Amino acid sequence: MRTALLLGVLLTPVTSVAQTWAVTAQAPVAGTALASTNIYPLITSQPATLPAGPVPAGPFLACTVGGGATHAVVGADWSPSVPGQVAPLAFAASCTWGCGMNVLFGVATASLQADIDLLLQAPQATSGRLRLHVSPNQPSPLQATHTVDVDVGADGIVDYRASTQQADLALQIPANGVVVRVSLRIAALVGSGTGFGSLGVTAEFFPGEPVLSVFDTTGAGASLTWQQTPGQMALTLGEPTTTPLLMAFGTQPLSIPVLPTVTVLVTLDVLLATGSVTLPAVSLPPGSAFYVQGLVLDATNTLRSSNSVRLYWP
Repeated sequence: MRTALLLGVLLTPVTSVAQTWAVTAQAPVAGTALASTNIYPLITSQPATLPAGPVPAGPFLACTVGGGATHAVVGADWSPSVPGQVAPLAFAASCTWGCGMNVLFGVATASLQADIDLLLQAPQATSGRLRLHVSPNQPSPLQATHTVDVDVGADGIVDYRASTQQADLALQIPANGVVVRVSLRIAALVGSGTGFGSLGVTAEFFPGEPVLSVFDTTGAGASLTWQQTPGQMALTLGEPTTTPLLMAFGTQPLSIPVLPTVTVLVTLDVLLATGSVTLPAVSLPPGSAFYVQGLVLDATNTLRSSNSVRLYWP
């Protein structure tokens, strides 16, 4: 029965999903920002506060002092959509700063601290894949710390930090929605010249799609990698110096060494004589999972097994 279901995954196209979705924002606590220039003995500063409560889309916290070569500016914004989005639900949040100082014994500083709780709502309870990646950004100099963290469920655990390029998270949206907390932090100081930074995160939610991840690397002498695009997932086995022989799709994980260079990590329910395969990202009941592993021949004609990858439907 499970093997028949697995074959169905390989052959069934993606089904359509309802199109009514919503993202709203709330500040759980007050946020603060401060821009200042200090040219001894004169200090010029401008604070700004984000009150707790609803946060309209767009710029929501900003302040500026000075101008020209001596200045400080800091700000944050969010959007319920992302450019070119293909998913029915998406959001973006970012923060920026800039400081300049051209006077000896002077400093310019910028700081910001804000949390926004994004309530993601679907027309009905659903689950799927939340893709997160860093939005275009400029690196901060050493005088600054600049972070954007994502906490799914607002449980105090950082699920994604906007310093890695991309991540897929399992996400369940119940009937009353789910909160995704985005925390933005800046602390910057420039004593000479100019400095600036921009950092953000964008996210798209693909309902019904599985989350792929490395499950087991025991005995792996070859790599099994993947790439997901909306509605499909592509698995690729091996490196340019190896010859891919087959991929095994199984309903259960295993760990059975059969050769010094080969360890079977999945039940051999479906075998495909291929080094790459593209599958439709069909929707299956929450908690469904399948496992994939590959076998290659290396440059010395030695059989080597790959890591296993789990396909998991949250």
